[in-house]
Amino acid sequence: MRKKQILKDDIVNYPHLILLEEQAEAMKGVWKNRFTKPENPLWLEIGCGRGRYIAAMALQHPEKNFLGIDIKADRLVKSVKKIGELPQQSRGNIQFAQINFQKLKKYFTAEECR
Repeated sequence: MRKKQILKDDIVNYPHLILLEEQAEAMKGVWKNRFTKPENPLWLEIGCGRGRYIAAMALQHPEKNFLGIDIKADRLVKSVKKIGELPQQSRGNIQFAQINFQKLKKYFTAEECR
């Protein structure tokens, strides 16, 4: 339990990579501005686990932006730490948000969710 609490508290250490639920609401319609190449299409990974899949996809597809969402803070922190293993030039197309996937319309416009 102690380790999980430490990870949960760590979420505030990554404001450049992880948005909290309240912050994510303000991003509706402007998610592209969080990425190095805002012109790239946005791909969403729901439930990012430990970040292995999103890290691999971001590395293989630099022409796309990836947003990993999860409600659990410890999973987001683990994912960010996995992203830290990538080469620096491969990190600009990955972001995370602590949001509930059941409320996607609250966070994304119709144009962002094609």
